[in-house]
Amino acid sequence: MNRIAVHVVGASDLGMHEPTPAETATRITELTGLEPSALADELAGTPIAWFLRKIEKLDDPPVDKLILIATKRHDDPRVQPATQDLAEVILPFVRQRVPATTVEQIPLPSIADARKWLTDFLDNAASPVSEATRWELPLGGGATSALLGVMFELLLRGHDLTLWAANGAGLRIPLVPCGLNTAPARWLVRHRYYEPLASSDPPLEVPPPLSPGDAGWDFLARRQRVDVDTLLADQPKENDAWKVTDVVQAILAEAVQAAFAEGLARGEITDGAAARTWLALAKHGRLVRPLTDPDDPEVEEWRNKVVGLSHGMHQPATPPRVIRFMQDEWASAQRDKHPILQAFPDWPVAPPPPAERTVVVLRALSRSATPDQGKIDDQFLLDRISEALGAGQMLSFEFVTDMARVTATREGVERIPVTVTDPKLRPDNVETCRVQLFDALLAEPCAVVADEVAVLLPIGRKALMVAAILAGIDWSLHAAVPLTLLVAEGDHGPDGLIIETTRVTAEDTRPFAVLGLDRALACLAAEALTRLDITLAGHLLQRGSRKLQALAVEVNELQRNAFGVLPPGTDDQTSVAEVKLARARLELCLRIVDSHPWDAAYLALAMLDHTFRTPKKRKK
Repeated sequence: MNRIAVHVVGASDLGMHEPTPAETATRITELTGLEPSALADELAGTPIAWFLRKIEKLDDPPVDKLILIATKRHDDPRVQPATQDLAEVILPFVRQRVPATTVEQIPLPSIADARKWLTDFLDNAASPVSEATRWELPLGGGATSALLGVMFELLLRGHDLTLWAANGAGLRIPLVPCGLNTAPARWLVRHRYYEPLASSDPPLEVPPPLSPGDAGWDFLARRQRVDVDTLLADQPKENDAWKVTDVVQAILAEAVQAAFAEGLARGEITDGAAARTWLALAKHGRLVRPLTDPDDPEVEEWRNKVVGLSHGMHQPATPPRVIRFMQDEWASAQRDKHPILQAFPDWPVAPPPPAERTVVVLRALSRSATPDQGKIDDQFLLDRISEALGAGQMLSFEFVTDMARVTATREGVERIPVTVTDPKLRPDNVETCRVQLFDALLAEPCAVVADEVAVLLPIGRKALMVAAILAGIDWSLHAAVPLTLLVAEGDHGPDGLIIETTRVTAEDTRPFAVLGLDRALACLAAEALTRLDITLAGHLLQRGSRKLQALAVEVNELQRNAFGVLPPGTDDQTSVAEVKLARARLELCLRIVDSHPWDAAYLALAMLDHTFRTPKKRKK
C-alpha cells in the first residue's frame, strides 16, 4: 500500500490573495532563485507549506509521491490564469520535503480537465497506483474545480481518499454521510417496498422508536401483495370458503387500492391487471373516494396505455393528475392509520412527470456577485439552473453573507437564504456550514417531499461548496431521492473561480453517490434480485453512481433474457429453441417458489407468455 498526495496550485501558495496578473508576476520574480531556506521563510503560512507539514506526519504509510496540479500557459493571457509558473517557483521548496514531487498540467482549472488528467494518470501502466493506494487532498488554495474533478474520479474508482482542511489544526473533513444506516429503510418506505422491511436478514435499521422486523411491516407487505389468507383470517367461512360479506369486500377493495397505489410508487404498474381492477372498483364506487368522472378522457387514455404495456419490459405510463392526487390522498390517510409509518414523512405515492418535479437546489452565491450595496442579481445563472433541471418547482437554498440581499427571481423558484455568520469562511468551517444547511432543510417542510436534490458547482467559497455537497449527500439519504450535481461552466477569474457562467449541465456519473446512496441502493438491489424482482433491481442500480450504472446494464440484460418477447413466428409450430428457453425461464422461477409462491406463479405465466411466439396470422 502506498500514499499519494495531490495539491492544486494557486496564488495563495505564494502568499497572495486574489492578485492581479501584474502582482503575480512581481511575486514570481521575487521568489525565483531564492535559497531553499529563504524560500521556505517566504512561503511559511501558505496552503502548500501547511499541507507539507500535514503529510509529513502521515507515516503509516508515508506519502511517497506528491503531485502539483497546475494550469498550462496560453498565448492569450485572457484565456485563464495559468498557474504553471507558480508551480515551478514552489517546486524546489516542495521537493525538499517530498523528493518524488511532479508538476502535472491541465488546460483549464475545470472539473472536466482534472478528471481527464486523473483518468489518464490512473490508466497509465507505469502509474504507481493500486487499489490499495491512499490519497490525500487539501481543501484550501488553488481552483476548487480541479480539486473536485480529482475527487469525483477517485470516488468513482473506489479509491480511499482523505480531505483535509488546509488551515488551523488541519482537521479531517468527514465525508461519511449522516443517516447512512437508516437510508435503506427510508428509501423502502418512500417507494413502498415493505417486503424487505418485514423479512430482511439481518433486519434493516429503522429510526427509533421503531424496531426492525416489526409486525406492522409484515401486514403492509401482505396487504400489498393481496395475501387473502392473512387479510381474511378473522372473517367467517362456510364450507372452507369465506362468505362474501360487505366487510370482506371492503377488506379486499382496500388491498386492491394498496396494491395499485403502492405499485405506482414502485413504478411497477405496467401489466394492466392492477389498473383494470382498481378502475373497476373506482367506477362502481367501491373505494373510499370514487372517481368523480369515470369517463374522463385522460383516465381512459392512461388505462389504454397501461393495458398495452408488457410487465417487466417497459417504463410505467405516468397516470393523470387526478389519479395521482387520489393515491396521495389515500396514502396520507394510511399514515394516520398505521403508527409504523408515522416515523417517516408524508411522502407522495406517484412520482410526477419530469416537468412537474420539485427539486431542492443547494448552492453558494458567488463572491463576485455581491456588490458593495449587498444586492445579488444572478438572473442569468438562475435561469440556466432552471433550464438544466427542467423541473416545475425549485427550492433554492443559498449560502449568503449577512449583508447580502437576493434580487433575481423566476417563476416556480423559491429562494431560501442561509445566512453565513463567519466572514472568513475558512476550510475548517465546512462541518459547521454543513450542519447549518441541513438544519435549514429540516426547517422547510416541502424539502423532504421533493423529488430530487441538486448541488451547484463550482461557484462560491471553497468551504461553502464542500458543505453544500456534503449536505446534499445527507439530504439525498434523508429524503430518499437522487442527488444530482450541476456543473457551471464559463470564464474563470484570477483565482480560478468562475466569474461569468455560460452554461450549466448535469453530471450524470453521480460520483458522490459512492459516499452514501450507492450503499443503500446496492443493498436493496441485491434484496430485489433474491425475489427475482429484476425490474426493481435495475431501477435501483440506475439511480446510483457510474459503478452501479454499469451493473444496471447487466441486470437489464438479465431482464431481457428472462422476459424478452420473441419476434412473431412465420408458422404455427413451436420450435425446440422456444421449449428450451421456456424450461430455462421456469427454472429461474423455481428459485423463489418456496419463499414467494404467488410471485413465482405470476412470473412463470408472464415469462411463458413472452416465450412462445405469436403467429403473424392466426387461423380462425
